[in-house]
Amino acid sequence: MHSKAANLVLFFFILFYSLITFSRNTVWQTDFTLWTDVVEKSPLKARAYNEIGNFYKKMDRLDRAEKFYLAALSLLPNYADAIINLGTIYHKKGMFDAAIDAYKRAIDIRPVIYEAYINLGLVYTDVGRLDDAVEEFSTAIRLQPRNPQAHINLGVIYYGMGRLEEAEVEFLKALEGDPHNLTALTNLGNTYHRMGKIEEALSAYKKVLSINPRHQMARMSLGLVYMDEGRTKDAIEEFEKLLEYNTNNPSIHNNLGIAYAQIGRLDRAEEEFLSALKIKPGYTSARYNLAQVYIKQGRLDEAKRELEKILSMDPSNQDAIEELERIKHSP
Repeated sequence: MHSKAANLVLFFFILFYSLITFSRNTVWQTDFTLWTDVVEKSPLKARAYNEIGNFYKKMDRLDRAEKFYLAALSLLPNYADAIINLGTIYHKKGMFDAAIDAYKRAIDIRPVIYEAYINLGLVYTDVGRLDDAVEEFSTAIRLQPRNPQAHINLGVIYYGMGRLEEAEVEFLKALEGDPHNLTALTNLGNTYHRMGKIEEALSAYKKVLSINPRHQMARMSLGLVYMDEGRTKDAIEEFEKLLEYNTNNPSIHNNLGIAYAQIGRLDRAEEEFLSALKIKPGYTSARYNLAQVYIKQGRLDEAKRELEKILSMDPSNQDAIEELERIKHSP
């Protein structure tokens, strides 16, 4: 069975779940009409334009948000909060150079502005400048040593670089500042798992789930540890729990299908892989796993069909190429 699928799912979740962008005043705690009224009555107040930009950014109306941040800056060019918010818009749009310039400008204006270093580190992460990302997150930590987010982001970078001991240190430091930080706990568990510290990993995931039983990443990761340890029935139990409140995640169906296949329940495995593909037809790992089920059941024509579909989407998929060749040369 295509065991790589579970590991790939795990690493995606770590990065997606952990790298969080900061914005200035982005929690909309005031009424939109209040700030529009301020603009009408006092059109020279930069903060009002910034707050309206925050409203549009929260709605993901990035172009409108950008216009209001630029309006704020036309009134107050050194308004660091608006510059950071403009940087987040550029980052979301994939305008990485413009985002970098905005964050650096904010830092020049206010060198102790923690959020700018965090966001700059995130842009560097997205463009693959990991050493620069490490430097920015480290600067943020020097400014606010007990703020967990920079430690978490730095830990994630170290994890991705294979520097697991350093990742462990950063997640533990994040927990010193916030002992119940579920992101730090989950990533600490992932780090322990990769280090082979299985009991520590299980303990971290279970602590997360004791705080929030519906925490998707921790329960997914717990199931993956159980699979690696041969505790397949325990893994199935965790994946089934996930599906109770998240039926539309194809990765859960894929991992559950792998678990069922490992205990010989090929009928159930087929159901889960088909469910994953119904949600995400381009999910090549699930399609490969489905082909493996068909091969084990002697349904070679169906397996061939699935492998050919993979190659139509990914012509260089070596697993599919090799499996298709084996089928063609089978007696």
